[in-house]
Amino acid sequence: MKSIRKLARWYFSRSALPYWSILLLDCVFVVFSGLLAFTVHHGSEQTLSVLGSLCQTLCAFLACFIIGFRIFHTYNGVMRYSSFSDLQRVGSSVILGAVLCCGVLWLFNASDCIVSFGYADIILMGLFAVAFMWTVRVWVKTVFEQTAKRADTSRAYILGVRDGGVALAKSIRSSADSPYALQGFVSDEGDMENRVLMGVRVYPFDSALPDTMRRNRVSTLIVSPLKMDALKEKEAAELINELVDSGVRILVMPQAREWDGKSDLRLSAFHPVDVEDLLPREKIEVDMKAAAGLLHGHAVMITGAAGSIGSEMVRQIAAYAPSKLILIDQAETPMHGIRMMMHDRWPGIESETIVADIADRRIMERVFSRYKPEYVFHAAAYKHVPMMEDNPYESVVN
Repeated sequence: MKSIRKLARWYFSRSALPYWSILLLDCVFVVFSGLLAFTVHHGSEQTLSVLGSLCQTLCAFLACFIIGFRIFHTYNGVMRYSSFSDLQRVGSSVILGAVLCCGVLWLFNASDCIVSFGYADIILMGLFAVAFMWTVRVWVKTVFEQTAKRADTSRAYILGVRDGGVALAKSIRSSADSPYALQGFVSDEGDMENRVLMGVRVYPFDSALPDTMRRNRVSTLIVSPLKMDALKEKEAAELINELVDSGVRILVMPQAREWDGKSDLRLSAFHPVDVEDLLPREKIEVDMKAAAGLLHGHAVMITGAAGSIGSEMVRQIAAYAPSKLILIDQAETPMHGIRMMMHDRWPGIESETIVADIADRRIMERVFSRYKPEYVFHAAAYKHVPMMEDNPYESVVN
């Protein structure tokens, strides 16, 4: 009894109001669909002549549909986040309700309180009900997505149309605060070009892509993890350079992370493409036990420690508990971040964060003389090739 009272209190509480609203709306659709189906088959004049008895019949049928709604929990979802599975549940509940209605019709066909409502009327009633319920859910979801878009939303294409591309597209569309608006897919597969996928066009991955993106005001290209290897081919790398030069922002998943092909893809895991992402390197298997034996308890220097490669080296080497880390970079602000990271995550490791240019011989001689590193990981470099081509003097000096 206590559990029944608890359930009853919840059903009539304020928090249950959204569920009741959806249930009542669906019930209205069912009754209206019954009236519409009867009118289509028997005409409006006969419908009006038996309206009282027809309403009694539809009330009996409505109880059957409510059973379907309860079993499949069609009213538990949030309309603005409706998905294909929600629509499936709605369809299943209506089918069950229609089957139960057929049973009621078979049992009480001779009763005076049941209007001559045929099996064809029930089928048409179910079709109308599904159409109304699906339409409202899709409409509410569409309106919500359009009104909830951020003002700074960037128009984006996704490179890749298989599982990875579709997963990214779903991530963009399911997130109310996504910074991207899906405008199309890009594919190097001939059988997919110029088709429509998830309501947007699939464009070819060719030399016309920069002009296409410029014409359609698309500023971001998100690369599916399954397409990273294709980017390392010479022709693709040249096209990527053209896109970058035209101002397109290209997002990729870091090579250190691998996608299993099944789990959800989060846009927060992607970062702007970097030169090392496009280098055609084979995966290198490192003997981590041997590395740990070499670095544990020794003084290690890392140049370029604040860069993308150097900072990852810091994290991996710190895990082997060296006696000291000498971290060098000429970028002062990123080095402050490295300093804070060492203080928070590895307070037991003595670390020196030195802001200096390793091309300055005198400074480096003093650093080596003072800290006496036993191992040096040299990661300092200029890596943005197009930009350094525009600054040849600094490139040569370096």
